[in-house]
Amino acid sequence: MTMKPKQPTSRGVTLIEVLVSLLLFSLSILGLVALQARATAFSIDAEDRNRAAVLANELISTMWLNGSAALPKTTIDAWKEKVKSPAAGGLNVPADADPSISPDPSTGATVITIRWKAPHKTSSDDVSQYTTSVVIQ
Repeated sequence: MTMKPKQPTSRGVTLIEVLVSLLLFSLSILGLVALQARATAFSIDAEDRNRAAVLANELISTMWLNGSAALPKTTIDAWKEKVKSPAAGGLNVPADADPSISPDPSTGATVITIRWKAPHKTSSDDVSQYTTSVVIQ
């Protein structure tokens, strides 16, 4: 009597394991790519916020040098143009969001507000804002 070798009953299991491994690997790579994209967006946002703070501090320094929050119109206009010019170190300011300098009579402070839209943000309502106030005496 000759014995036949027993046929394996689990054919293709290794192939399924490899395919599941590839699926998990692909999902993890997609997660890493998404994480990198978010990190880049946060980095750009932080850079824009830092630039807004530097621009506001530049105007505040001019106010302190003059000893008054009331600056000549030409100085304010030049500063606003710098804020609105990304090529000159400014920000991407929407047409309806002019940088503003307004006195607050209740506190005696001058409030500086800069609004901008980051290039990676698609919604027209997605506008960032930096506001600071200064008291010059």
